[in-house]
Amino acid sequence: MAQRVRTDWILFFTIVSLVCFGLVMVYSASSIMAEVRYRSSWYFIARQLGWAAVSFFVLMYCKRFDYRRLNHPTF
Repeated sequence: MAQRVRTDWILFFTIVSLVCFGLVMVYSASSIMAEVRYRSSWYFIARQLGWAAVSFFVLMYCKRFDYRRLNHPTF
């Protein structure tokens, strides 16, 4: 019998806010260097934002994955 996936919204929004805070910190720390090297102050933030989007989809997949299957020896 399949269980309904429940989301811990406090944990979810904490993770999303930490990722957003990290993106702001990456931009703050690297905008001048990116402007000098790559002629765009958004170079590093665009790359980081792309990986954040990929990791969001991995997070959504892992949220639905039944972790008890990892304990099975045939997995």
